[in-house]
Amino acid sequence: MASETLKGFFSEIERLEEEKAQVSADITEIFKAAKGWGFDVDAMRDVLKRKKMSKEDLDAKEAQIDLYEGVLGLHGDKTEAEDMGIQAASEGQPLTGNPYTKKDPRHTKWANAWNMQTALMAATGDKASGKADAEADPDTKSGLKSEQAA
Repeated sequence: MASETLKGFFSEIERLEEEKAQVSADITEIFKAAKGWGFDVDAMRDVLKRKKMSKEDLDAKEAQIDLYEGVLGLHGDKTEAEDMGIQAASEGQPLTGNPYTKKDPRHTKWANAWNMQTALMAATGDKASGKADAEADPDTKSGLKSEQAA
């Protein structure tokens, strides 16, 4: 009796594997057709992945991408506010030391740069003077939380 049940499980799994292969082939054909119409298939795949993510997970992913692109200089030249934020984090100044008011667009640029530099220092084990604030500013785009250098 148990051997027949086991054989049934294998039979069902094999049937589903065949269906999965057919569905995969159908999806491939749809992507080929989309490419033939001039659509960017890689972008379509990215959109499908993003659709499956929660808003929180998507925001976190975009913040990480933004951080990495900033590190690589893909956002163009840094502004004075960003330079000041990086300098402040490097010197161990707290995030609360942001010289700009929250209504000033430079506030977010300064804080994002501070967060980026603090995250980089934490990742590389680089320590500032030890005064760095461990909490990221929730009003910044990245919303990152950095570990305090210890």
